[in-house]
Amino acid sequence: MALTDILRGGVGGLDGLTLSVILGGSLVALLWRVFTLRLDSREPPILKPDVPVVGHIIGMIRGSHGYWPKLYQSKPLPAATLPMLNGKMYVLNDPGLISAVFRARTLSFDPFLLKTIHHMIPISGGAMDVFRADEFQHRFQKVVYSKMTGADLLRMNAVVLGDVFGQINRLPANMEVEDTFLWFRSLLTMSTIVALVGKEHSWKMHRNAGARFWEYEAYIHYFVLGPAPWLTCPSAYESRAELHKALIECVEIGHRLAKEASVSRPTNMIPDFSSAAPTAPDVSALTKDVVELLDEHHWTASDKAALFIAIFQGAIANTVPTAYWYMMHIMSSPKLVAKLRKELARIAVPGPAGPDGKREVRVDLRDLSEENMPLLTAAFRENQRMIGVGSINRWVVSDTVVTSAADPGRSYLLRKDNALLIPQMLNHMDAAHWGPDVAEFRPERFLPAKGREFHGEAPVPRGAFTPFGGGKHLCPGRNFASAENWGTMIALLLGFEMTTPEGEPLEVPERTMPTPAHAIGRPVAGSNLRSSIRRRKGWENVVWKVAEVPGKDS
Repeated sequence: MALTDILRGGVGGLDGLTLSVILGGSLVALLWRVFTLRLDSREPPILKPDVPVVGHIIGMIRGSHGYWPKLYQSKPLPAATLPMLNGKMYVLNDPGLISAVFRARTLSFDPFLLKTIHHMIPISGGAMDVFRADEFQHRFQKVVYSKMTGADLLRMNAVVLGDVFGQINRLPANMEVEDTFLWFRSLLTMSTIVALVGKEHSWKMHRNAGARFWEYEAYIHYFVLGPAPWLTCPSAYESRAELHKALIECVEIGHRLAKEASVSRPTNMIPDFSSAAPTAPDVSALTKDVVELLDEHHWTASDKAALFIAIFQGAIANTVPTAYWYMMHIMSSPKLVAKLRKELARIAVPGPAGPDGKREVRVDLRDLSEENMPLLTAAFRENQRMIGVGSINRWVVSDTVVTSAADPGRSYLLRKDNALLIPQMLNHMDAAHWGPDVAEFRPERFLPAKGREFHGEAPVPRGAFTPFGGGKHLCPGRNFASAENWGTMIALLLGFEMTTPEGEPLEVPERTMPTPAHAIGRPVAGSNLRSSIRRRKGWENVVWKVAEVPGKDS
């Protein structure tokens, strides 16, 4: 059986991969190291695997993220040290300790990024050396975080929702969708790309760009872990090459225009992939400033294009499946739909009919807040809780003591140069935090309650809900992704009815357990994903638009 066939079988069919991981010429030497593992008395206690030496590796491969709750149930430790082939790894389960991890500056995600990104994207060795440099990383991260706030963020939100609304406005009065997941994925994928690089980018000339991106993304664990993705996942490798080629075309257009003394084409038709090129008004400030930084370091068109594959992956890979499950959790509950429509009625009000009979609904992005739509935002968080089963990774840069915020007497020493893992699934689905109905979708959990972070019998401890990570590595795109999800749902909830083709409420399909390199599952193969989408009575002639966004000086 080929390795590709083994991996396509899903998490439960990885026997071949398991053997390839645990066998090798260096195994004997590694066995000695593991068997002689010694800990400082202040480190988390050792949690030995059922199968000596390689048991945890096997469990992680076969069970993916589902391995961690199972491990915790067998021995419920707040923190543990796991013997691994290359030494040890820490696992932290206690919310109080997780909060302490987020506060510690010596526990960083950066080493993981720097070790894996050159496997994920086709970047040259020279550009990778620049990317690893401390000075470059400081400036790059400053650009990413600063351009995802304030007026720059508002403009990105306006562009992404403007494109989403444009696609929604073109929907027919009635349509049947064979695969709702693929339909919705396609809609949001291209809109997110538009928000980053503008509408007139060369990806528009590649009709299958979105599908190619997702084929690459589905096998990203092959790129991260495997030494030869062109052999283990040739179709995904080819898809990445096509995306790279499309982006190189964008970059080369920018380079060519930057050299021309005059530009005959309108500037609103030009994607900005050279800091000296004319700038389209819908290109994000993030893209402009990243390109300016890359130009300072004389990156080639190929290396720029490679980095933007990673940027797209960060912007799309979790946002889009989150939005799909958000939509399905809401649309499968007629009672919740009715409550949300009542809540949103004052945010999106159709204007008077124009000469063509159309009525505009202008959504003001400043209205997209928990204060204005508490139930919609609560449903978003509850969706994140239920589907967010990934793991948060940190590297111990120097010896660090973490002390539980809830129990000051609980402290552990984490030795430098070791990996640390926080399993989100464990706390997101822990009945001790959320109650006996933890497996049910109940947005009411996240409705604000006086004196408590979340509504319920008791406050949920900090560190138990971590959909965007935390600390200095808190996801920079969290506000962009949230607004994209909320705005899309406003238009679908108010403007459309979504049911099965037979007119019954939709059912939320079963989710797959994602691979260790992914955080959110997809619909299980063979699920019934058909739906009927039709315009609501009274909203047939509505045109959705984003209200004018004030400029930086407004």
